[in-house]
Amino acid sequence: MTVQEFYWLNCYTFSGGVETYLLNCIEGKSNILAAQIVSNIANNPDIKLHLTQWAGHLVTIPSSFDDQNLDAMKAIKVIDNELKRR
Repeated sequence: MTVQEFYWLNCYTFSGGVETYLLNCIEGKSNILAAQIVSNIANNPDIKLHLTQWAGHLVTIPSSFDDQNLDAMKAIKVIDNELKRR
């Protein structure tokens, strides 16, 4: 999971509804460790179909709402100020 989290946090952006994969991403794990992880996945075929999508969603779904959450907080502040004014 930490491998997926690293890459989703450092090699992927979501802004204004657009997903961008950063091709020049910094290396998060050694090639040896990465090869071991891939080997483990390859030796468990039942997990291959779901692991990448599951881990990616687990990390990115909360962060993909950052812009919307900031806008919502601004709206709440405006509403609170208006209610105080009344």
